[in-house]
Amino acid sequence: MGMVKTPVEIERVTESDMMTGHLTFKPDKTFDGEIVYPKSPDRNTKVSGTYSVENGVLTITNRSNNSTTKSTLKFEKDFMIGVPLNPEGFIAYYKRID
Repeated sequence: MGMVKTPVEIERVTESDMMTGHLTFKPDKTFDGEIVYPKSPDRNTKVSGTYSVENGVLTITNRSNNSTTKSTLKFEKDFMIGVPLNPEGFIAYYKRID
């Protein structure tokens, strides 16, 4: 997973340019993982919560910071891209790793 404020061409997605990390989406509609800041490792954060997908919208409720985000989903190459429905959100690039 990587997150940025402005869109990135899929061919140019690199871990070093983004906030990165991993999320594990589980069948019971929960997730856990870690947000990683490559240039500021002291900011790395464990995350967990619940998620749902309805009508192409991914809703993530993060217990770690008591927030809820909604993103429309699109798929390109090996990536699922979450485009935020709120203007202050981040564009999230998810790549399946197993």
